[in-house]
Amino acid sequence: MAADRWMRRAPTVRAVVECGGETHEVLWRRGALASVHHDLPAEETMVALGGDVTACLEVVRAWRAGRVEAAPTPWVWFARGQGRNRLTARVRPQGDAALPEPLRRTRLLTLQMGRSLSRDVAGEVAARAQPALTAVLPRGGEMAVQAGLGPPRLTRHRSRPLLVLPERWLTHVWARAIEVVEGRFVVDAARAPGADGLLAALLLIWDDDGPLLQPGRIAAAPDDGPGRRRIGTDRDSG
Repeated sequence: MAADRWMRRAPTVRAVVECGGETHEVLWRRGALASVHHDLPAEETMVALGGDVTACLEVVRAWRAGRVEAAPTPWVWFARGQGRNRLTARVRPQGDAALPEPLRRTRLLTLQMGRSLSRDVAGEVAARAQPALTAVLPRGGEMAVQAGLGPPRLTRHRSRPLLVLPERWLTHVWARAIEVVEGRFVVDAARAPGADGLLAALLLIWDDDGPLLQPGRIAAAPDDGPGRRRIGTDRDSG
């Protein structure tokens, strides 16, 4: 089955978990979940004997249970601030998702592909990439997406622009929830060597000659919280 082959050769998905006052990692690789910092069978034995459940073990249990619900929508209300007509938005989170976002999206993929024998990996790439790409196309622009072998590339099909994405787009980009960053479609991403928290990326941008693929960087914006990202391209720094 195509989904099984994809899971065995898919790149590792990493998620950070705050566990016992330390930062731990939980990995999905070769179709299986693993904890970097814990002996999970031993921990489950301790829990059965009355021990505490660690945060990493909670993530593993949520994965096994298929808990792919997103974090609840936060409460938002408005309070009158300084000035007669000024209102200030207040936001209060209602809770966290059972799984960190990279693992939540990866688990969603494994469940959906496992339930449908007709759902192949190429179909998943197109189904998830096309809406995100369409949302950032310039006015009057059009472009189709399909999965293919080899590196990402721009080509044409029946005179229409076509973006060819590798299967790894699902785990390198979509699972990280970075398919669109600051209005730019992310074609590929990988950890930048020697740069903690920085992703080397390939971005789809438009100039006077039309669409092109531009190398860039994606990093968490320190002032905007962990869920916000900022990008830079070689053109931006030139």
